[in-house]
Amino acid sequence: MENSSQLLIESRTADCVVVALTAPCEITYTEPSDNPAVRFDFDSPHAVARFTWWSDSSYVSESLALDGRQIVSAQGFAVNSSDATAAIEALLAASEIANAT
Repeated sequence: MENSSQLLIESRTADCVVVALTAPCEITYTEPSDNPAVRFDFDSPHAVARFTWWSDSSYVSESLALDGRQIVSAQGFAVNSSDATAAIEALLAASEIANAT
C-alpha cells in the first residue's frame, strides 16, 4: 500500500516516490504548518508549470506560456504518489500540447 500524501509531505519524502517524472524540476517543501505542502516547478523553452500538493491531499496545477497565456489551471486531490504522478504528467502533457499549437 502506498503512503498517504500527509506522510510523504510531512516526512519530506514526496520527491523520492514521485519517480515516474522524466522532466527536470525544482522541488520545494513549505515550512511546517497545519497543512504543509511540496511544490514541483518545471521550466521548458515555452512554458513554466507548478504542481503544489498539500498534506490534506489537495493540489493545484498551473502552467503558463512564456508569452503570459494560461495553459492549465486545475485543482484536485491526490491521495498517494500514483495520483500525484498522474496529475503532474497530465499537467506536463497539457503544457506540451499547448506549446505545439
